[in-house]
Amino acid sequence: MKKPQTSPSGDGHSIENYKQLLEALNVVPWEFDWPLRRFLYVGPQASLFGYPIDDWYAEGFMQRLVHPDDFDDAVKNCEMSWENRKDYECEFRIVHSNGGFCWVRKIVSVSDGPDEQAILRGVFVDISAQKQAEEILIAQNNELRRRGTEISAKSDQFNAAIDNMSQGLSMFDGDKRLIVCNARYASMFQLSPELTKPGTSINEIVNYRIAKGVVESAPHKKYIEQCMAAIGRQESLTSIQELQNGRFLETTQMPMTSGGWLCIYDDITERKHAEKALHESQEALSIAFRLSPVSMSISSLKTGRHIEVNDAWSTMLGYSRQEGLAKTSLKLGIWPDKTRRKRFIRQILDDGAVRGIEVSLRTKKGCMVDGVLSGELVEINGAQRLLIACHDITNRKKTEHELIAHRDHLQDMVDKATVELKVKAAELEKALSKERELNELQRQFVSMASHEFRTPLAIIDSTAQRLIRLTGKNSLSPEDALERFGKIRDSVQRMTRLMESVLTAAKMEEGKINVEIGPCQIGKVIEDVCSRQQEIAKHHVISYELDDIPEIILADSRALEQVLENLLSNAEKYAPDAPDIEVKAYTEFGDVVISVYDEGVGIDDDEMHRIGERFFRARTSAGTPGTGIGLNLSMKLLELHGGSLRVESRKFLGSTFSIRVPIAGPKSSGQSKIKVA
Repeated sequence: MKKPQTSPSGDGHSIENYKQLLEALNVVPWEFDWPLRRFLYVGPQASLFGYPIDDWYAEGFMQRLVHPDDFDDAVKNCEMSWENRKDYECEFRIVHSNGGFCWVRKIVSVSDGPDEQAILRGVFVDISAQKQAEEILIAQNNELRRRGTEISAKSDQFNAAIDNMSQGLSMFDGDKRLIVCNARYASMFQLSPELTKPGTSINEIVNYRIAKGVVESAPHKKYIEQCMAAIGRQESLTSIQELQNGRFLETTQMPMTSGGWLCIYDDITERKHAEKALHESQEALSIAFRLSPVSMSISSLKTGRHIEVNDAWSTMLGYSRQEGLAKTSLKLGIWPDKTRRKRFIRQILDDGAVRGIEVSLRTKKGCMVDGVLSGELVEINGAQRLLIACHDITNRKKTEHELIAHRDHLQDMVDKATVELKVKAAELEKALSKERELNELQRQFVSMASHEFRTPLAIIDSTAQRLIRLTGKNSLSPEDALERFGKIRDSVQRMTRLMESVLTAAKMEEGKINVEIGPCQIGKVIEDVCSRQQEIAKHHVISYELDDIPEIILADSRALEQVLENLLSNAEKYAPDAPDIEVKAYTEFGDVVISVYDEGVGIDDDEMHRIGERFFRARTSAGTPGTGIGLNLSMKLLELHGGSLRVESRKFLGSTFSIRVPIAGPKSSGQSKIKVA
């Protein structure tokens, strides 16, 4: 491989001049072996990029030198020059040794080298300053365009704003020529589009208004003279001019520091009409005030002196208009109760108005008249006044008293008749209610009995038929006979208990049953009932625990047996798959508490409050025989003892029924409530 040259070939004097020229221009000359992809020569100006000269001759330096984003374009440029034997130029970035980059313009051509072999010759021209200037120029141009866009947008906004103003607007310069005006201004004065262009003189516009008949000549010219005089004095001016079409314009003219002026035109036609209507209304109100049949007065809020009174005021109180004016109501003695008047005035000051206050006032002759007083704060000619109106209700009050006396007499008669009717209606309703209840009970009982009695009767019948068949065949063993007779006996006992419950409930409903309070061996009652129920409940185990209970309490033993039998029977029925039934008795707060626990089907939460209602049966009892009478009967028997029944139950988790019976017996024949937990 040939050693790279240190300088290009040529005349020594020419080369020196060439170097000086390149140094002055910040140009780096170079020669490049395209097939080997390496520099053959670089000028000393290459130090511009911060790399030692030896680095330039290293293999792969070109890839290190050129910015990665521009490398492909730079190589393509050299490749095209090499293949086409033409001169090419391109611009790209060279990575400086400090990590920055410089913009260069590369000019490349194909030439013959010292050995008559083709090489690439070219120069790198540093154009970083030019690029920076271009970027600054582009940024400035973009900023100018942005500002131009903003100015244009704001100008459009300004034009839109003034064109959307409800007022007319015009602006004139110091030479009395139009700068700008909005569409409302042109519409008010019926100006042609030519006259709304900037530069139009005020005289042209004024003459056009007069010629068009928008304004009268003489008054308008005088108005313009006043405006010009105010502008000369640099004073603002507000004036009202009437147009020929009957509309009124309020013009506000403001001088500008440049010597011109700005005018705002408000169409106040509606306001002028309203003012006229208000004036006419005030005149009408004045007439209505004087002729009103209601007593009315207007007084000073500060002094209380009457400013005006009407004829009805004079008629009601007996004072002439001259006597009432310039005097206060206190001076005239109209208010017998000065404290009442003070409260009335204070309420008006606090609320602004008072309506419908009944008062008694004193007339000039000293007589009392009744009136309904209303007062309100009003503004008259810029001052706060007190307007008071009073309806004379003296005759009405007299009539009311007479009517009230007559009404009271009639009311007494009606009240007496009403009481009699209510008593009869209550008696009738009670009888009807009793009749409806009896009918309902009868219907429910018939329905229940048809089911509850049918079952044990069917058992008795089927068992009897079986006995007959077995007897006829001589195949009836003693054991079979005992079993069949036991079924008959159980069914008979079930029917007996059912009939006793129904009969007892019916007697209690009719008030024909009482409990016989006496010494009761409560422990023995519990043991006997549990033993009897155990004989019946062959598939359950009934356990009981008596914890320090008294031997004797005051109660009806048979009634308590019936309550306990009902609770144990329910525990057996509603826990068919849970054989354990637990009975516990203990003393608490002067009562004997007896609880019966089973692990049966339980009761839904939403039905707990209905436990104890007559004929009520929970959803979980579906398919299980029962009448819905037992708990209701138990509760009533406990009420007669001054006791209570408490239920704790969760669906599918079992139930605990607890009864509470006073040890010392019932205090009275009061009632007891069923408690549900």
